[in-house]
Amino acid sequence: MAEKVAVVGTGYVGLVTGACLAEIGNRVVCIDNDADKMAKLQRGDVPIYEPGLTDMVLSNLANGRLSFTSDLHAGVRSSDIVLIAVGTPPLEGGDVDMSQVRAVFAQSRRPSATTSSSSSRARCLSAHTLPLPNGCRSAAFLRRLSISCQCRNFCGKARPLAIRSIWTGW
Repeated sequence: MAEKVAVVGTGYVGLVTGACLAEIGNRVVCIDNDADKMAKLQRGDVPIYEPGLTDMVLSNLANGRLSFTSDLHAGVRSSDIVLIAVGTPPLEGGDVDMSQVRAVFAQSRRPSATTSSSSSRARCLSAHTLPLPNGCRSAAFLRRLSISCQCRNFCGKARPLAIRSIWTGW
């Protein structure tokens, strides 16, 4: 069964992930706060090179499985799975800047189920490369926003760039 997926962030990770998820049959909306970039992508103007990516974006735009928007609320509201692929640049001392991840959480609080066509319990995936304690720090931040969630971290030396955390109930 196809999932309704929102991918927040359309840098290399987010754009490639969104296109691949659409290619395997999911309905994907890619979200970015850069409205000009979203308009260009919606027209099929792909700003990065990855073999086959432009063709994949164009075919999935044409068949309606892939779309682009700068409206974070609408994208999250229409999705059952939210994948966060925003920047987490390093800070001095080895920590990471979580401000973009926290901004997504704070700006996209899901409305009640009565105003959403989707389940009120979305699954939120974090696809950035964070040291593991930051996944559950994000869950703690969600709870401070009065968003009930559970955090599960995934770590494997063989997959250091894989999905790092899943929050349910967001």
